[in-house]
Amino acid sequence: MVEKFPVFLKTASGTNYYCIVSETHVIEFQRVGSRFIRQEWEATTLPERWYLHDLLQNTNGNIESMTSSEFIALTGYLP
Repeated sequence: MVEKFPVFLKTASGTNYYCIVSETHVIEFQRVGSRFIRQEWEATTLPERWYLHDLLQNTNGNIESMTSSEFIALTGYLP
């Protein structure tokens, strides 16, 4: 899998926003009410790698791409 990073994704429901920095590094923002919870994780185990692969390939059909400016405007985070 060859990707250009960073990749910006969001769920169709608008509750989770992802900045995929590399093949193993993800910064995730989860909307809870009017606030965000920021989680940073490394895909070091096989289940995490599968989850990251599913995000990038949109295997469940609920992931949408977004631009870096949209990501920054929504989360306030500058990667």
